[in-house]
Amino acid sequence: MPPDAPDWLRRARALIYDQIGQNFGITEVAREVGVHPSHLARVFRQYLNESPGELLRRVRMDRATREVVLTNLPLKEIAKRAGFSDQAHFCREFRRIHGIAPLEYRHLSERQRKIAV
Repeated sequence: MPPDAPDWLRRARALIYDQIGQNFGITEVAREVGVHPSHLARVFRQYLNESPGELLRRVRMDRATREVVLTNLPLKEIAKRAGFSDQAHFCREFRRIHGIAPLEYRHLSERQRKIAV
């Protein structure tokens, strides 16, 4: 975060990271830090080069990807814990970002770990 970024922007970013699995939106983040949602979006992009929604989606997918690789949890549970609306939505987004389905990714990760050992 740039040193000249407003304190409320730091709090907004931290809220997004802290509330990953919660059902909340950018409007609630803006309300919590005391700014208008459009001002939040504008300043967010200015300092962080992405919108609050883009950050939220990226953080959710990062969390879910780690859980796909590091756990044997069902995809439905991973999707729920990461804040996706359902397993199908999670799987579509996962494939769009990673180019393969979550279970394929899990199996490839398991094979790579076995080879590395």
